[in-house]
Amino acid sequence: MDLTIRPAELNDAAFMVPLVNAAGCGLPFQIWTALAQCDEDPWTVGLRRILSDDTPVSWRMAWIAEVDGLPVGIVIVHQLSETPEEMEATIMSPLYRPFVELELQASDTAYIRSISVLEGMQDQGVGKRLLAFAERFRGPEGTSVIVADSDERSRRFFERNGYTEAVRRPMVTDGWPAPGTEWILMRKG
Repeated sequence: MDLTIRPAELNDAAFMVPLVNAAGCGLPFQIWTALAQCDEDPWTVGLRRILSDDTPVSWRMAWIAEVDGLPVGIVIVHQLSETPEEMEATIMSPLYRPFVELELQASDTAYIRSISVLEGMQDQGVGKRLLAFAERFRGPEGTSVIVADSDERSRRFFERNGYTEAVRRPMVTDGWPAPGTEWILMRKG
């Protein structure tokens, strides 16, 4: 398998939308639905946010895994260095409050906001390569990621790659059919 990882480009945004949603266990779609104007499609909102230069899921902070020239996965990773006040200002919905609380516990890490691989390409080493790539950006306190307690597959993946549970926060549902009950911050030093 000829796998390469390259910086995302603007025209990768449509490919990224469903993978960002999958990595977030459906929470991004819930937020996009809340942000939609009138009869606007939530997927269009997600696309607009990814096309933006200044959102946490912007294409500018993403990397694309390709196999034989075709995109198969994404990783969005960046340094968490915002102050608590800056992070509080980013809360758009009560659904995000636990994330901000967990992100505050992960300051000075390279934070993996999204890592996702197309379903048909899973279990072929793509996720492991994306994770190793993301870890190159490690901060002074290592690397971190947040997963849902119900997402056993992701938890096992990160554990196999040296991540341990640091802290948990209860999910806020606010009408969202949450996939579990807690968000878990996992870290690798």
